[in-house]
Amino acid sequence: MTPRSTDELRREEAQERERHDVMYAEERDRVRDLAMVPWDWEKFDRPDTGNSAYLTSVHWLGDIRGKTVLDLGCGTGWFSVILAKRGAARVDGFDISGEAVAMAGERAEANGVGEVCRFKEGSAYEIPFSDQAYDVVAGQAIIHHLRDKEVVARELDRVMRSGAVAAFNEPFGDSPVFERLRQALPFRSDTDDPDHWMDKVTTEQIEPFRGRFDVRVRHFELLFNLSRYARFLERPLANLDRRLLAMMPPLRRVARGVVIGLQKP
Repeated sequence: MTPRSTDELRREEAQERERHDVMYAEERDRVRDLAMVPWDWEKFDRPDTGNSAYLTSVHWLGDIRGKTVLDLGCGTGWFSVILAKRGAARVDGFDISGEAVAMAGERAEANGVGEVCRFKEGSAYEIPFSDQAYDVVAGQAIIHHLRDKEVVARELDRVMRSGAVAAFNEPFGDSPVFERLRQALPFRSDTDDPDHWMDKVTTEQIEPFRGRFDVRVRHFELLFNLSRYARFLERPLANLDRRLLAMMPPLRRVARGVVIGLQKP
């Protein structure tokens, strides 16, 4: 992968900041109740069936009680609140969007974890927190937004303590042909970002992390998205995906999701 210049990264961030400020400003105007329900954080206490990338990404973090956690690209603080409710001693979050950070603070206060969480506006290319500050780093659909993975890997290495773990739930797209087919037949995104699936992590883009961390990867969503047309198919399709992706590694190229786990030596 060719490293990007500082000017290129700044232009990328300026575009992302502008786009997300507009999106989150509209959300702040629209959303009045920021209270969450216990199921939002208690559902992770279920045994991990390995069928959900979201559940798997949280299970891979391990027991976070009493630990310092970084929420990479915290958005409006939904995941930060979940991490705090699951017992983290402190959750620091940052996002490129000032509008998102403002809403994240409001959400933490509304859910009784304002003293545990702190949020800053900042960049993953220059994480606005101290060296070796974190036992755990978490992120939901953030790495795919960041074009220079080598810089991100370097910054994660800087802020993570020895033995720290990280897990990221990301859209995956190794096959351009299949991605074009998927865009021709779009599936509804369940994220707050309607462009969530436009950019995707590839196998090549995971490589920069291997130079600094022990890396594990698990692929998801081969046929699962067909269940959006028939919800009763969710469980059987998830089980089928899990078996096919485990038994036939070449099929991982056309998976739609991936969980990337990191551990700092």
